Amino acid sequence: MRKSPRLTIGIVDLIAKKPIDSAYTRLMYASFASIMPQAVAVWAEELGHDVRYLTYTGREDLSRELGEKVDLLFVCAFTQAAYLAYAISSLYRGKGAVTVISQKELEAQYLLADDPSAALAGTPSLRVDDPAGRT
Repeated sequence: MRKSPRLTIGIVDLIAKKPIDSAYTRLMYASFASIMPQAVAVWAEELGHDVRYLTYTGREDLSRELGEKVDLLFVCAFTQAAYLAYAISSLYRGKGAVTVISQKELEAQYLLADDPSAALAGTPSLRVDDPAGRT
């Protein structure tokens, strides 16, 4: 049986759409972290991949936190941070990474559904971009 190559997977959970200044807000926004990016991180680690998880508050240096070489990048964002999610995705697609953008509202729908696969069927809220055109 052929073993899958070990990938470097970056996971960014956006909890703010711009840098947070107040200490109170930085502390409270931490509770906005989503469960799905954390679950993806655990699954990827269990499969033997190198995972770098980041809860992004707008002040972190993505290149330093995630590294320059990322094979696959998951970005989880709430609707108001969509532009930031697309900008981060574009940055890493330019470096050759396959990117996946997920919407936090979709995750809640997925987690609350009786049939999670039906909750995801046909939704435009999950986007996968591959700069090399691989499927």
